Amino acid sequence: MDELTSKPRSSRGEWLKNRALTLVLMSMFALLLAGQVLTGLHEYNHARLEHHESAIALSAYLTTGHFLEALFENWESEFLQMAVFVG
Repeated sequence: MDELTSKPRSSRGEWLKNRALTLVLMSMFALLLAGQVLTGLHEYNHARLEHHESAIALSAYLTTGHFLEALFENWESEFLQMAVFVG
């Protein structure tokens, strides 16, 4: 086989090196989203308890308007900010 046409096998370390930025950014996204979910749940349950309502579980919180509104407000602000930078 010709040396120019054969590709060397890539190692696991090379795979991680080639994808390090993507992996770090995806990890940061997941951690920050989890933080938003947990703090939003805490805030939502605190408000419910002040109004003499029972607290809800995490799975129920993920379907509430409070979570969806907070999530999309954050994403909207980021998209608008990027539009200003690009435009």
